[in-house]
Amino acid sequence: MSDKIKYNGPVAAIPPAAETILLGIMEKSCVDSVLITSTVRSPADQARIMYANLNGPENDKKEYIERQLKLYGDNGDRVIRVFEQQLSIGASAADTMRAMEHKILEIGPEKVSAHCVVDPKKSVFDIAPSSIPEDKKKAFANQAAVTRGVAKVFYPPIDPAFHLLINLA
Repeated sequence: MSDKIKYNGPVAAIPPAAETILLGIMEKSCVDSVLITSTVRSPADQARIMYANLNGPENDKKEYIERQLKLYGDNGDRVIRVFEQQLSIGASAADTMRAMEHKILEIGPEKVSAHCVVDPKKSVFDIAPSSIPEDKKKAFANQAAVTRGVAKVFYPPIDPAFHLLINLA
């Protein structure tokens, strides 16, 4: 495990092959270290994180929702609609997250987010934007986009984090 890759709290470590790819991206974009904030998630964690990303300030909720609708596919959008419905009836945060988790389970967690898939041939993780120097963020995103093995990369402002999906096989 590289000391250049740090983890936030009880986040599962990424596989060695994904670490090698990430270290290559970091080296080519001159980023010394990163903080991984999320890897594999339970449906409850997925609901909690989606809730947090949707629940912007009162005057910006619509913008937060629109941003997340652009990020997720149809199945994620169905979970976002549950958030909107719960918001419209004044449900509590806990009730809203429970309803979102129920919808995730109903749809199938792996159909909502790559974070909910346990697949030895893939690694998905989020990197805190604050862990990448401002003047290196564009280079990091560009390098990730052209690196062999990186299947997807999303980054701010589309995603709140640098989100990488790496094919390991």
